[in-house]
Amino acid sequence: MSKQNSRKNYFLLFASLWFLIWLLTPTPVEPGNTLGNWLTAAQEEMPDGGSEEGSYYRMVDENGETIVITARRISPGDIFLDENNCLYEVYEVENKVARAKYKGTLELEAETPPVSTGAAPGLSKIPYPQFPRELSVKGKEDYFAGAGKESDLSHKIGIYHTHNAESFIPTDGAEYIYGQGGIHKVGQVFKEILDAKGIEAVYSEKLHLPHDRGAYRRSRITAREVIGQGVDAVFDVHRDAVPAEEYESEIEGVPIAQVMIVVGRANPNMAVNRSFAYDLKAHADNIYPGLMRGVFVAHGNYNQDLSPMNLLLEVGTRDNLREEAKRGMELFAHAASYYFYGPEFLEKGKDNKGADTGEGEQPEEDALPPALYHDAGGVSSAVSGTVIGLLGASLLGALGFFYLNNPEAGRKTIDFLRDLPQQAGELFHGLRSSLQDFRRHISNWPELKDKLSINLRTSFHKLAGEARALPPHLSWWVEDKREAFRYQLVYLPDALEKLQQNWGESLESFRQDWAELRRRFGWE
Repeated sequence: MSKQNSRKNYFLLFASLWFLIWLLTPTPVEPGNTLGNWLTAAQEEMPDGGSEEGSYYRMVDENGETIVITARRISPGDIFLDENNCLYEVYEVENKVARAKYKGTLELEAETPPVSTGAAPGLSKIPYPQFPRELSVKGKEDYFAGAGKESDLSHKIGIYHTHNAESFIPTDGAEYIYGQGGIHKVGQVFKEILDAKGIEAVYSEKLHLPHDRGAYRRSRITAREVIGQGVDAVFDVHRDAVPAEEYESEIEGVPIAQVMIVVGRANPNMAVNRSFAYDLKAHADNIYPGLMRGVFVAHGNYNQDLSPMNLLLEVGTRDNLREEAKRGMELFAHAASYYFYGPEFLEKGKDNKGADTGEGEQPEEDALPPALYHDAGGVSSAVSGTVIGLLGASLLGALGFFYLNNPEAGRKTIDFLRDLPQQAGELFHGLRSSLQDFRRHISNWPELKDKLSINLRTSFHKLAGEARALPPHLSWWVEDKREAFRYQLVYLPDALEKLQQNWGESLESFRQDWAELRRRFGWE
């Protein structure tokens, strides 16, 4: 009986070990596997940490020189095209330091379309002379087949924000503002410039909160809605989370925040997305040298499988001034208009205010009313004087009681009473000053009443707006859950088949090991 229990214990031990190993063994993800794309989306970006070194990834060349710093996760196989069109490919990542090999310098040619046609600029043949895994750009050429007519373009550009809460610390006071953060002001500049040029900006400000690894899955619905309106291209506008100097630049002596384009490798449109990004950078470099930070081809999806003309933009970083990011966004809007619709659109809308001049932003209509958060002019001082007077009287009474009940304190009590008139006079003077202050504030009551009325109306309007926004948010949440459930159903048969295969292989291996164990211990 004891031998049988021992065998049973051995069996349970080995079964548990094999099952644990099977669970921990990673399953390879194929590049074209849509389920893999969806799962890797959870690792597309690091959660923003502090500003100290180590909270972001650093890409270095073979000599240890820094190429780029980003808050986005860097993986082996990622590619970065820097400002000077030097191409690097990551071959190793350790402790958030990515080592990259120099692959050559790309010659990006930006063709200028005839002014009279209004057609999109021609797509350049981008050479990859030293790039070992050249990808065909035929899909890109097919996408723009017949783009020689103005009617082939809708003159619509899509804009949205996956991470709505992203903000700019020097201007907004925080790196995140729950709701519409500072990045929405940057997106608004993009929209205003396009509108001034006669280009329809399909701008969605739907929220995909919170800022977590599920934000891209939630924003996928928004991306589909924007793309469904027939836009020529769509941009997901973000800001980075690295030191400010990584994005600081000047154009014609004016400080701006640079723009970095991010392309996801884990999507079937990667070749076209990448060629589009390189082409757009070439045109922007011709117009505004120093505007583009580079193109980062990262391990991710970023919902770019929904359209070959879908790019993610990093406009500055959280440590830049928002005004600098808005200036960079304004210049990028001009460059994008030129790229798609020709030189005549470059000058259109340049008299639009767009980004501010850096002299400070005008108060917004929904700004918090100051009267709710600041002293209206000294009322608290009057109240404080009255309270201090009452406390002083109580203290004098307590001291008198103490001295009267202490025979040894008679002399001190007499001295106290001798000084009492002076102290009472001081108390009366304080009370009179408090009454005068109170009368002065009463005379300002109409002004205070107006401020109170404005504050109440503003708060009511904000509350009503939040109430109106609640049904769409609930609808998005339900659609998000339905989308996630559909993902699970679509790939459930594959998962069950893989589970059955892994279980069969593990069981067969366990049988072999068990037979060997029985043979060695003579349990036959």
